[in-house]
Amino acid sequence: TDAVLQFAKLSGFSTIITTASPHNFPLVQSFGATHTIDRSLQHSDLVAQILSALGNIKPSIVYDTVSEASTQAVAWEVTAAGGLLCVALPSTVDTSKEEEEGEKKRHVHQVYGMVYPPHLRDFGVVLYAQLPKLLAEGKIKVRPELHYQQNQRSVLTAVLDVAKCFRCC
Repeated sequence: TDAVLQFAKLSGFSTIITTASPHNFPLVQSFGATHTIDRSLQHSDLVAQILSALGNIKPSIVYDTVSEASTQAVAWEVTAAGGLLCVALPSTVDTSKEEEEGEKKRHVHQVYGMVYPPHLRDFGVVLYAQLPKLLAEGKIKVRPELHYQQNQRSVLTAVLDVAKCFRCC
């Protein structure tokens, strides 16, 4: 979730809505969320609050990082006709009704957070080359608990190591 929020912000999205536990609202806001909604709300309340934050206009792109059946159901309900729902886990959405409704068909796409497959390698090289700069400038942040404790190494050092390795492989 942290990376998706930050890359959405870096990509220029102005409205970034996320669900979280209320005690995590400040954290997800620090990663770029413009609207935070209590994830423990009932389905209908989640949908209502998401749409309210969007001025009752359904978005054309929805990214569900949790991707459990219940979160996919909410995400699917708020996705606009002709829109795209991106999920991190296999889809549980029943898309068979899309053809019956006559509106523009919505789509679900499972995304993968890896850049090692050959067709993603060029993108990965560019991305990994930018990560040290983005971290140093504070444009990408990491959770404090993710800092390496072993040998007093910081996440920045670890990312530099990964970036060097990726360019060499």
